[in-house]
Amino acid sequence: MMSVLTIRAHKRYAMRLPVALHRDDAEPVHGLLIELSLQGARISNLDSKDIKPGQQIDLVGPDGKTLPGAVRWSHDGLAGIKLTRALHLPELAELVEINREHGTPPHHCFGT
Repeated sequence: MMSVLTIRAHKRYAMRLPVALHRDDAEPVHGLLIELSLQGARISNLDSKDIKPGQQIDLVGPDGKTLPGAVRWSHDGLAGIKLTRALHLPELAELVEINREHGTPPHHCFGT
C-alpha cells in the first residue's frame, strides 16, 4: 500500500478563498479555492457543470492575482487545476497569507 505522502509531489495548503475561473468566450465560473500547492489547486462549490478536463483557465483570486492553468479533472462541483507555471515559494506564501487575512473576522472593540 502506498502512502499519500509518497504520491504527492508538493505539500498542499488548506485554503478557503473565493475564486473565479475565467475561460475564453465564456462567463466566469465561481468557486472556492480549498487546496493549493506549488503546481496546482483544488476548487469546490463550482457554480457550473461546464468545467471540463483540458480547458485552459485563469484562476482569479479575491486580490485580483491571476494564475493560468488547465483543468485536470472535474466532477460534482469540484475541479483540479494544474498551474501553467509552478508558483515560487514567496508567491505561495503570499497566497497563504491572503487566505489567513481573508478569513479573519473584523475586530470589535468592547468597552464601557
